[in-house]
Amino acid sequence: MSKKKRRKQKPRAEPTPSPSPPTRAAIRSGSGTQSTAEIQSHVRVLLEQGRDKEAVEKAKVFHKAEKSAESEALVVSAYRVRIRSMRSRGLVLEADSLQDLIAGRYKSARELFGEHGDDDKDGTGSKSGLDATLRQLEGYDALEPVRKRQLDGELKRKLTDPGRLARTSFLPEEHPLRQAAAAVENAFERVTRGPVPEDDPALVLDGVSRRGPLAPWKALIRALAAFYRADDGACREWLASIETGTPPERLVPVVRGMLDLRVPEGATPPVRNLTTTVAGGDLELAKRLEVVDQISGSPSMRIVLDRFRSAFASCRKHRPEMLSKLNRLLIVRSFLMKIPQHEAENALGELQVRDFQSCLLMARALEDMACSLYAAVEWRLAIGAAISEGVFEEQSIEAASLYRHIARTLQKADVDDLL
Repeated sequence: MSKKKRRKQKPRAEPTPSPSPPTRAAIRSGSGTQSTAEIQSHVRVLLEQGRDKEAVEKAKVFHKAEKSAESEALVVSAYRVRIRSMRSRGLVLEADSLQDLIAGRYKSARELFGEHGDDDKDGTGSKSGLDATLRQLEGYDALEPVRKRQLDGELKRKLTDPGRLARTSFLPEEHPLRQAAAAVENAFERVTRGPVPEDDPALVLDGVSRRGPLAPWKALIRALAAFYRADDGACREWLASIETGTPPERLVPVVRGMLDLRVPEGATPPVRNLTTTVAGGDLELAKRLEVVDQISGSPSMRIVLDRFRSAFASCRKHRPEMLSKLNRLLIVRSFLMKIPQHEAENALGELQVRDFQSCLLMARALEDMACSLYAAVEWRLAIGAAISEGVFEEQSIEAASLYRHIARTLQKADVDDLL
């Protein structure tokens, strides 16, 4: 028998793996497989495919490793395409904000997006962005009233940074609009740093008209100032006056969330971080107090005192000016729960505050418990504390009213308790 010749099979060629983009570590160490020209080509391909977000990320990684004029130009060009894409999708405000951010970060972007603006077209074929509107301010005072109102409306919708208007070269430096924008920029910087007195001259902003392009910014500044003063009512009123569709309007849910001590629903990570940074202490304290308020039934004294201690420590850290008030409330709460006073004081680390307000709270609590005799004693202590604190004088209508209330309270007391 003849042996069949076996035909040798050629080994299959392994598929050539497509080159993967270099990692940040590879770029930093110089071990990446792609040259600068290849990375630039890859970024251009991504942009042509409409994957502008990926292109920006790749360009950013490359620039972080190279830090050259060439890599910066690549990042800026990728961002420029991304900004165009955002505008074509109707995200004009977001695109303007991103453009302002990039212009402040990269020198070449300032030259590209500066006063001469970006001449890119949006989806409608018309110029978009703040720069195009700023260029039209040249000769502003000579414009017809209708045209002025149109420009004011555009500025109101597009002005993401009052400083851009304050430093524009298309209006004279002494122009009222530039002066007002500079005042708004200064005031906004002040109120975002912390509390500002209500009578601070920076908050006056007389040069900002109620219907002008800077009106939403003025309302936001007043709202933030009221927020830091804990004037929640005024803060909400100013927030309600901010016109819809303007850049400051995007901060309205953030500030309202801080007023309500909650992070707005569906908040983006930057908004969540902002809320936590500004109102983080109040949010933590509110949670601790809510836990205290939820105490019900007959929990152990250890659990109650642990919750008291946690709330008091949070208050001391974030709202030390409220310690005395919280001390009074927790002492009264501990009394109602029949916790010995010395145990509550040890948990709080402070002695009970025996002032007019604490006596008042205790007297009302005792009345609610139908302990009329003890309530009358606390009312009498409240009168003495009020006189010593200067709340009212001994021979006054207020004192007489409380003495009359004591008499009525004693009428409800058990006769045996009076003996």
